[in-house]
Amino acid sequence: MEASSDEKQKDATKGQGAQSSSNKSENIEGKFSKNISHNESDKRITEANMKESKSGEKTLLEKSRDRLSAARFRYLNEQLYTSTGKEALDLFKKDRDAFSVYHEGFQGQVEKWPTNPVDIIIKQIKSKPKKLVIADFGCGDAKIAQSVANKVHSFDLVALNDHVTVCDMSK
Repeated sequence: MEASSDEKQKDATKGQGAQSSSNKSENIEGKFSKNISHNESDKRITEANMKESKSGEKTLLEKSRDRLSAARFRYLNEQLYTSTGKEALDLFKKDRDAFSVYHEGFQGQVEKWPTNPVDIIIKQIKSKPKKLVIADFGCGDAKIAQSVANKVHSFDLVALNDHVTVCDMSK
């Protein structure tokens, strides 16, 4: 009498069970070697991207990072527009990189504008007497203070450089 298909399948499964411990180690080694070759492939792709970036064109990796930075800037910008000064200060205290990310994103936006309003302000200040004292609230990198001969008091939530005085303007 011939064995049923269920019995054949059970017999086949029993045979696999005896081999399973040796197969497991082979499978692990196989997966490990696949990961190594995958990582080596990633390395080659990254090296190729580096070579392409020397030609002046942005690589896919650079473009992706730019998009992520722009998205984080937009998120931070929205948070700042919809929060109090204290909440903004708390955000920047909690996430030390957030302020730099915000200002880098802002600079990226400014570069796309036909005219930077800060440049217009600088031009106007230069036409005024040098004895005029300027207060720049929300100064960012204190571009005005670095561009004019006047005494400029530059205030912001976080000091990006020595020209900036840390100030919570909500108080």
